[in-house]
Amino acid sequence: MSLSLVRNAAIAATLAAAVSAQGVNCRLLSTVNPLTGATASRNNYAGMWGMVVNGRELAILPARSGTFVYDCNDPANPVLLGSVPGSAPTSGYYWREATSLGTYAYTSSEHQNVQAIDVSVTPPVLANTFGGRGHSIAMDAGTRRLWVNGGALNGARIYDVAASVTNPPLLTSYTGAYVHECFPDNGYCYLGQISAGNFRILDTSAFPTLTILSTVATPGGDTHNCWTNKDAT
Repeated sequence: MSLSLVRNAAIAATLAAAVSAQGVNCRLLSTVNPLTGATASRNNYAGMWGMVVNGRELAILPARSGTFVYDCNDPANPVLLGSVPGSAPTSGYYWREATSLGTYAYTSSEHQNVQAIDVSVTPPVLANTFGGRGHSIAMDAGTRRLWVNGGALNGARIYDVAASVTNPPLLTSYTGAYVHECFPDNGYCYLGQISAGNFRILDTSAFPTLTILSTVATPGGDTHNCWTNKDAT
């Protein structure tokens, strides 16, 4: 299994064979694969994230053994800047995802607590480990709140990155259902509640009060994740 880096307006990635990475309005530029030996029942990569720090376009690659950071300013020749070790089982299923704010990348994992990684330096360094386990992670950049979903709590825990970028205090938790992924933005949080088979919208404008605005069942169930367009419509 390999990571394919594609640039259109930004760097994107797909865990797919190189031949299948070509698509509509997309062009494969490079492929990196720092870990080998993946099988259908033993994945080596999970989430993917991109960020710009000090003029460099960075690809954050959460992997079984930790998190790899690539400089993608030349997308045809990504440069590995370093990696930060992370815990995971040596066989079978694992999961790790990433998000960011400023010069820090944040990774969640079902196998360890959240990691805050300083990517402003080369090689990147682990700044701190905090909170608990999480299946996925999302940043509300406007409020500087970090949402850690699933994992230890099953719902979501919200941390105050405005108070501390490396050791944010827990502000509140959402326990209404298991949250697989979420998208917090502009006074709302959109939840993919995969186990309940629905999509839920929370009003977060009166934070820490989280008000349920709507819950919609997903045809076929298994609501994996959710996102909005630029107009949030």
